[in-house]
Amino acid sequence: LAYTDALVLGFGRVDDAVFDALREHLDDEAIMELTYITMMYSMHAVISVALRLEFDDRDDPIVEVVEDTGAVYATYLNGFNVLFTSSTDHGATWSAPVKTYGNVSWNDKPALATSDDGKDVYISWNGPTGGDPWMAQSHDFGQTWTQEKLVDSNRYFFAFDADVLHDGTVVFAQSDIEYSGPGGAPVGVVNHHVFVSRDSGATWEDHIVDTVPGRGDDTRMPGGRAFITETRAAALEAGIHLFDVCDPDQG
Repeated sequence: LAYTDALVLGFGRVDDAVFDALREHLDDEAIMELTYITMMYSMHAVISVALRLEFDDRDDPIVEVVEDTGAVYATYLNGFNVLFTSSTDHGATWSAPVKTYGNVSWNDKPALATSDDGKDVYISWNGPTGGDPWMAQSHDFGQTWTQEKLVDSNRYFFAFDADVLHDGTVVFAQSDIEYSGPGGAPVGVVNHHVFVSRDSGATWEDHIVDTVPGRGDDTRMPGGRAFITETRAAALEAGIHLFDVCDPDQG
């Protein structure tokens, strides 16, 4: 199981100790068969999501569990609008979806974070004008929402991860890129940001924690999809933030 996790979740990066333990039970041919079968299943799962076949014919939700209560919060896209729903019975039933976007014309790529008691909920998504970062927030357990644009620029922002520390500090990890090349190709550098609020979302700080070179036309994947580095943020404890920058070329 550790080996299959490394194949599918680790994209093939297998720890030497795991592989050594595997060879105690399987010979080379059996390992090859296990690898092939596992990755065939992974390939079919990815195809099913891409083509939205059967049970994958839906928008992917982003889910958080409220630490103090066990309530489950979820946000998802309906077209290009971000909705919020919650469950207080371990997912058996769900509340009616609530619009998080107010009068903002479109929104995409949400990231969700909640306070320990579930009262304060934050969802960042990008939107007008051309992918600017927005923050939607609720301070009544997701019943009502306000919206604020964090940056007004010509760059496209991706929200990757978020957390709320035990002291209420909110952190969102995001990356931005500029699509001004020929045919809308990405150009220039990628900036990795952390947006921080220390007053329950009343004000926000924008810090660039890293800037990496872009890849020009190589950032375009088949079908015109963007391929950029990913940032993640974790709140370890009050005052200590961990930022993880992942690049698809293994660093």
